[in-house]
Amino acid sequence: PFSILGADWVGAEMLLKLGDVKASEGKTVTLSMFVPREDEPIQWEVKTADPEFVQLAIERDESFDVPTRERYLMTFTVPPGSPQGRWHGDEVATIRVGTNRESAPELELYVDMVVKE
Repeated sequence: PFSILGADWVGAEMLLKLGDVKASEGKTVTLSMFVPREDEPIQWEVKTADPEFVQLAIERDESFDVPTRERYLMTFTVPPGSPQGRWHGDEVATIRVGTNRESAPELELYVDMVVKE
């Protein structure tokens, strides 16, 4: 029901490979998500993030003017001052997002990263 595009995104695994993050600086990456256009825009709600400091903001790209699809910008952020640690392999960060669409009522997105000094 949707497609996500961007550098370091592994669609088959719903995984963002964020790589090394300097704890003092943090890191932000924005991806594009395309969804079929329906009568009403899709509503997004971040339900959980594990670890809690990982943030996701999703906003509609109002300038994207295609009759059949909508574009949303997905901004993943590890803020400055985040704790050091490895979220890698079988222990990646997980973000659960709810939607108002029957075709995809909930998404699980994963982030592979190492937060270093």
